[in-house]
Amino acid sequence: NYAAHAKELGNAVPKEPVLFLKPTSSYLENGGTIEVPPPLLSLDHEVELAVVIGRKARDVPESTAMDYVGGYALALDMTAREIQSSAKSAGLPWTVAKGQDTFTPISFVLEKSLVPDPDNLELWLKVSNSQSYIHITMSA
Repeated sequence: NYAAHAKELGNAVPKEPVLFLKPTSSYLENGGTIEVPPPLLSLDHEVELAVVIGRKARDVPESTAMDYVGGYALALDMTAREIQSSAKSAGLPWTVAKGQDTFTPISFVLEKSLVPDPDNLELWLKVSNSQSYIHITMSA
């Protein structure tokens, strides 16, 4: 998924995924309204599977990592592309582009047991009654 998205945007595929933070102020409860601060014009959105960590974890081996998952939710990853482009050009992190208030709407959380195969899900998003984005989860 990561490599396909990088290619879609015309970016080189890094050897390691680029990580970014989402501040808690960016979270928006199910049913809330996304607030777009002026003068942002170029917004992008991606539907994502949110993995909810159910208990404190640190230095967890890959073999037991799934034991720490408490549940799953749908999330929308909003990005202010003009801010992201400026940050990328300057070699800066993307946090401001992805972390605006309300830029991470999230659904209610499903218990882990209700999602038996999180590596084989089709997530989709409709905008104005038009399906605009499909995301297929898969293991790395």
